[in-house]
Amino acid sequence: MTFDSYTDVFDLDRLGFGEHFFAGERIDAVHVQSRNNQWYQHTGMEAACASVRAAVRGYDRVIAYGSSMGGYAALRLAGLVGARTVLALSPQWTIDWRRAPWERRWAENSRVFEDVWEGSVPPPPIDEAFVIFDPLLRDRRHVQGLEHEGFRFQRVEIPGGGHPVGGFLAEISLLRPAVLDVIAGRFNPGQWRQAALQQRATSAQALLAESSRVSKARIGRRLALLQRAAQIAPRDPIVLSRFALELAWAGRPADALAYHRQALEIQPGQPTLLMHLSCILEIAGDREGARRVMAEVCASPTSEFYRPRLNALMVPPAAGRQCPGWLRRMMGGRPSLLAGVNV
Repeated sequence: MTFDSYTDVFDLDRLGFGEHFFAGERIDAVHVQSRNNQWYQHTGMEAACASVRAAVRGYDRVIAYGSSMGGYAALRLAGLVGARTVLALSPQWTIDWRRAPWERRWAENSRVFEDVWEGSVPPPPIDEAFVIFDPLLRDRRHVQGLEHEGFRFQRVEIPGGGHPVGGFLAEISLLRPAVLDVIAGRFNPGQWRQAALQQRATSAQALLAESSRVSKARIGRRLALLQRAAQIAPRDPIVLSRFALELAWAGRPADALAYHRQALEIQPGQPTLLMHLSCILEIAGDREGARRVMAEVCASPTSEFYRPRLNALMVPPAAGRQCPGWLRRMMGGRPSLLAGVNV
């Protein structure tokens, strides 16, 4: 049973998280979708979970699985859907700004977060649970919050794996065996973790995550890491786009646009890529072009994450300021936004 993660696509006809993978493996699965990015805080969620529980009642082994927002739901709703095993990749404890003011990655969602059932549904009575995450990120504080609240699981720490850690695991071909081993009840987290750590140096996703931890002042180091990532994964649009964004920040807008053009050729119209293009244009001084790109993103139903970017571009920049604060913060350490990880 899977729970979908944060999405830019609000059409419920989209594939569920891992749907293609489980169909290919001939594993029966129920996929829980969310119409928006409210961390499943919907009235009637408990009734919906009861329907799912009834649908899987005849199975001997039921596993809840999700990544990021989906990992949050898999852990918190496992008991309600009848799962006795959980696999959560980079889950949150909460995004409620009153409880986790340090969590700013989903600031717009945190600002309007409404606790519908989070505080009333207790930790589930499960047999085993595995939480795989990067302890170098804020994800560590989420894991600590979950433990403090009474959730019981095995930590599987992957330093440098990024958020969500599934992108790194898929790249090094260790996500599939982990999922299948958890399903079969034979997952060995210690042995599996060692195999994952040995492959960080050759992973584009790990290099992407490492670059986000390097100070903005060390632009040469950040560029070197992202260039290596682009060489390792020349067909990964997010890697190419992030490298392009860094090139723009380094004062190389022509090179930035060339790399970003490659990214959009691979995945046309992807909102995160278009946001990066808008950033590049703004850094290069084409504020009107940046605004038009963001207007295109926000013209269709999409994530609320992008609306503040368009709003910021509608306001004249402060005198003497080279770039807006949100852009400086993003370049200073925002985790990569991964798309297309569907295992």
